[in-house]
Order: sequence, then structure tokens, then C-alpha cells
Amino acid sequence: MADTLHQLASGAVLHQGTGQGLPVVFLHGVGGAAWSWSPQVEALGQTFATFTWEARGHGAARRVDDAGLADSYVDAREALDLVFERTKRPAVLVGHSMGGLLALALACERPDAVAGVFLVDPVYAETGSLPVALPRLVAAFFRLLVGAIASSFATDGWLGRAVAWPIFTWAFHDAQVRDRTWALQRTQVPLEYRRMLLESVDGVEGFPFSPFADRVKAPVHLVEALMRPGSRSKFTVVKTRLQATLGAKATFQSVVGGHYLQLDRAAEVNAQLLSFLRSLH
Repeated sequence: MADTLHQLASGAVLHQGTGQGLPVVFLHGVGGAAWSWSPQVEALGQTFATFTWEARGHGAARRVDDAGLADSYVDAREALDLVFERTKRPAVLVGHSMGGLLALALACERPDAVAGVFLVDPVYAETGSLPVALPRLVAAFFRLLVGAIASSFATDGWLGRAVAWPIFTWAFHDAQVRDRTWALQRTQVPLEYRRMLLESVDGVEGFPFSPFADRVKAPVHLVEALMRPGSRSKFTVVKTRLQATLGAKATFQSVVGGHYLQLDRAAEVNAQLLSFLRSLH
């Protein structure tokens, strides 16, 4: 039986697997898509009710002229609403990178619809403003550069490829997995939207930023990608605050690998995810 593809009003899509049981919703990061979670969906699809979200402009979702973080949040919230409506059960949110930030925000906004949060090397931010305002000339130069990069991405030009390839090299330790993922990534624009790029210099508006680590009520497991053994954790403060909020319901592990850890080190991430899901029964 084939998976079901749900078209959402926002322009996003939701892939529904054929499994039953605890619903699990996968949220990709910037430039990702359903392929970001293929090893996890394959491993869990017979045991759990899997739902894989794709934001507008990603994968099978509808193309739009521009979008930012707030738009992705609208898409993800609509996906969670549909899952809750269909299953009548709270779901486990599994988020990578930006998808991790979306997952935490949803868990704080809709605690009734979220049974747990599994974070893979997430982005974490509590405000949309930048820590340090860039000088005006630097910001103006960056906007011009963003325009050139965005145009190159849209046409798969040399500048876009030159920017995207080093990012992918950094995001993987396993070269074979990297190359397979690069081929999948090239089926869509890597950083599709000018606004998403500009938000890195202008800040973000319209997203419900808050101290998520202090507000989340569902159990949280965070798996962090370490570039090498003994590397310093990026999430020391977040971990401390999650433990203060959740106690034993906050757990953490690290895996040596690249930022796309769920693909780069799929077996290790799958084992942690399955253990976390079993702990919620």
C-alpha cells in the first residue's frame, strides 16, 4: 500500500505512511525535504504511524515566490493539526536543524498535541533579533550578496553550487552518504528563498520566539552531532535549562558525525529514536 500525500492549505505537504500506532512527525531543516528522513521512516514505518512534512517550496510541496521561518512554522503547525485530527493522539515531533526549532515551538504552543520531542542537532533561538547589529554598510553589502546567491540558487548557477557544496561537505563525515544526499538536494533549490537568507542579517519576524527550554512540557531527547571525539557541546546551556524544566524527562546523547546526523549516522540515530519512542509507551 502506497503512502498518502496530503496537500495542506499553506502549500506544504504531509506524507503519511501505512503504519499504525504512536504518530511520529518528521520536520526537516532549511533546504531539506522528505528525503532528509528516509532511513528513519524506513526503520519505523511498519511499527509507528509516520508523517513526513515538507514545507512550501520543498520536495513535493507547492512552489511560492518567497518565504521565511514564520511561513515554515505555519506549514508545520498545519501539519501537526492534521495529524492530531486524523489520529486523535498526541504525536512525537522529530526535528532536524530548523525543524528542531519548529518542533520546540509547536510543543510549547500545542502541548495537548505533542507527546515528545526528538531533536537532531537543532537550531535553538529564543529571539528573532541578532546578538550584534551589523554596521549599515556591511548589512547593505550582505543584502546585495544574498540577492546574487539567491538568484544563482534559483537557476542552479555556479555561485549557488559554490556556496552549497562546502556546506554539504561540513554536514557529512561519510562521503558516500554525502554524495547520495547531494544528488537528492539538487532536485530542489538548496536555500530557496531570499527572505530566509535575509533573516540571518535582518532578524526574524512573525515566529513565536520564547524561552522554549523553560516552557516545554513534553519529554525531550537531544542528539548532538560532534565534529570529532571530545568536541565541546553547542548545547550546554540548553541542556541545563531543559533538565531544570523536565528533570529525568530530558535526555541527551552525542554522536560523532556531520550536521545531517540522521543520514550521516543513521543507525545510531535510529537506535536513539526507537529507544525514546519506546520510553513514551
